[in-house]
Amino acid sequence: MRRNYAPGLLLLSYPAVVHFALVLDQVFVASAVLLVVSTCCIVAALANAFGTRGSRNGVLLIFGGIAVLSLLNLTSNTRYGFYFPPVIFNLVMLAIFANTLLPGREPLITMLHRQAVNKIIDSTIAAYTRRLTWIWACLFAAMALESVVLAIIAPLSVWSLFTNFLNYVFVVALLVGEYFYRIVRYRNHTHPPLVQFLLNLARADWMKSSRPN
Repeated sequence: MRRNYAPGLLLLSYPAVVHFALVLDQVFVASAVLLVVSTCCIVAALANAFGTRGSRNGVLLIFGGIAVLSLLNLTSNTRYGFYFPPVIFNLVMLAIFANTLLPGREPLITMLHRQAVNKIIDSTIAAYTRRLTWIWACLFAAMALESVVLAIIAPLSVWSLFTNFLNYVFVVALLVGEYFYRIVRYRNHTHPPLVQFLLNLARADWMKSSRPN
């Protein structure tokens, strides 16, 4: 089935645009961008771009709420609506990873390993990918907490630097750093080249493990 990457590309462009708008004190522009992105994601969900019915309903709920917050920003000239998306996104990712660590479920990283690296997984890799799923869950929990703390104690520009830029650096650093660690630590196993690994991840069904068996 051909995938629609437009929603993902839209979400990737949002943090940079909003960060620079906030740094330049263009709150109205940032609020308008937030409204456009959330509205486009709602439309994409209604068009089934996000796959399963459960995923679609979740996207509608999340981005419907964000659209309301962005409208409040625009009508009241406030900035409070910006603080919610990073917390929500990180909590959603935390829930996705943590849900697959429940008894009787296959950890998300284990499932992704089957799709992006090797379909056959021995007990050593199974244990490693389960630990790695815990690490990813902890990272998203830490970034959700960081977003809340910085919203309370830091200037908006500092908060935006972390939530709209550095947090993505942390994610990429863990993703790429773990890849190189794994090919060294488990050198006897077969590993695809980095670019192919990333392409495989982009094509993987990320929601498969979060659905009941």
